[in-house]
Amino acid sequence: MRAGTDPIIVGLITQAVAIAIVAILSLLLTRSTRRPYLRYWTGAWICLCVALAALLGSLLLARVGLLLQPLYLLGEYLFGFLFIAGCQYYAGGVGLTRKDAWLLLPASGVAIMLPILGGGDFNIFFIPHAAIVAYLLASALQVLHAARKQKPPTPGVRIMSAALFLLVLVFLHYIPIYAYSA
Repeated sequence: MRAGTDPIIVGLITQAVAIAIVAILSLLLTRSTRRPYLRYWTGAWICLCVALAALLGSLLLARVGLLLQPLYLLGEYLFGFLFIAGCQYYAGGVGLTRKDAWLLLPASGVAIMLPILGGGDFNIFFIPHAAIVAYLLASALQVLHAARKQKPPTPGVRIMSAALFLLVLVFLHYIPIYAYSA
């Protein structure tokens, strides 16, 4: 099947373009609304956009796939980390510090090792990756839930909470599906 008609490639391109639009809109919003949590969320969307581009590249360019797969994984871990950071800042004004940078080491290690242990097979290394991303998104949801107890939730917080909840379910449902297909 050609890349232009492969439903996986078409779906991934659609997702990457949609995330790029969200990242651009978020970037524009941070210029007019100076909120630190928006900067974290904008960084998260940019990381996810880069991650999806790396995944697309790994699928289209098989020779560099093993090099791009860790970039995809690390990009998604950074997305989750920055999303949590944005939620923490929104909830209580607590931002990231230089001490938090150590978390990049285990995330980078996992991002490098999963494709190697999975032999470069996406269906295999995506199983633990989906569990990690589900955990990161659930953590962001938990932080937002705690914020809802401190101040009345706005419609945006309700929508984001619902979206995070659904994303957690999506990534959790990937685990048995990919385990079955592997």
